Amino acid sequence: MSKSSQFFEHILTHYRGIFATLILLPLSTLYTAYTTVRNGLVFKMRSAPAKHDQKVQKIIDQIEDWKQAGCTQRLCTARSGWKTMSYLLATENPTVP
Repeated sequence: MSKSSQFFEHILTHYRGIFATLILLPLSTLYTAYTTVRNGLVFKMRSAPAKHDQKVQKIIDQIEDWKQAGCTQRLCTARSGWKTMSYLLATENPTVP
């Protein structure tokens, strides 16, 4: 393990409250501001409703392709693990690409 890696691990272990306050909290605030501005622009430009049918059709096509391929794999979403609304811990799934 390198010196910088050990130093970083030490900081995260012993000073996690300071790290969370000084680094993670501002990053979280910036991310929230970014998503709020982005969602506001999408709403103002009314681009989301116009593309809804197109996006739904793309998903329908993907499912049809999956059916034609013989349904060999389980279906899954592209949602990131940290965006899920479950209290369960994710396990490694060999069928997920």
